[in-house]
Amino acid sequence: MRRALPSFAVCLTLALLFCVHSPCTMRTVDEDGGVARSVCMAATAAGARSMERGPKSMICSLPDQRLYFFEGDQLVNIMRCSTGLHGSTPQGRFGILNHHLSHGVVWGGVCDYWMGFTASHGIHAWPREVEPACETMLGSPASPGCITLHPRESQWPYYWAPDGTPLTVTGASLARMTVAGCHDAMGAREPSPDWYFAEGCTAGDFDTYLLMANPGEEAVEAAVSLFLEGGGEAGYRYTLAPHTRFTLPVDGLPELASAAFSMCVHATGPAQTNPWLRSVRCTSL
Repeated sequence: MRRALPSFAVCLTLALLFCVHSPCTMRTVDEDGGVARSVCMAATAAGARSMERGPKSMICSLPDQRLYFFEGDQLVNIMRCSTGLHGSTPQGRFGILNHHLSHGVVWGGVCDYWMGFTASHGIHAWPREVEPACETMLGSPASPGCITLHPRESQWPYYWAPDGTPLTVTGASLARMTVAGCHDAMGAREPSPDWYFAEGCTAGDFDTYLLMANPGEEAVEAAVSLFLEGGGEAGYRYTLAPHTRFTLPVDGLPELASAAFSMCVHATGPAQTNPWLRSVRCTSL
């Protein structure tokens, strides 16, 4: 796939998942369960210091359609969710009452990884009977009142949050809050003809793509070396015309349909390489 690229130089960014964050985030919640304020604290010049984590808690933001997970004042995870249509998810302060691996609901459906927070509301996976719809509807109000999660993501909070974990459901937004350990630094600050990538995988549910671009004025030859787990090496060469880019689906290469590997790209001139790893069972925020 070749498309015009307007910039004048080539640089690298590595996007394995979906974070663009600063190191520390604190939040306060008012007495009515709303979020009073959120503060993002950038790392100092000496680097971010580790925070002592405290009790677990969750906040579900109705306008964000996100579920935020805290340990003390530190945000440790964010998940897309779908809350109730027409404001049917109750707001306020709650606690996790119970856990059920599978839970039947009144309309006859089955919801996995159920965590009840009222007698009739829970956090759970998208119901089995309508699971395909979650790929297009998740992130917008869609449930009869529960907080529904992607079926492939709902297992994590089920085992992370024990009974009694506080849950706040609020009409306030927590947008721009950041996850522990992530940052907002640029992946590459200047062009280079050589790039190295430690991880790639095409096994199981994973796919890996390598985006190479040449926004310069002359053609660039790019040599791609893949170092296979357990030994072995595969090499490929590509010509990138000026002002073009090319996406290489690694699982389409011979003997790489199901493999783990690292990669090295060497170009005859500055060339942008942007590898990304995708799991068909994972979704971005």
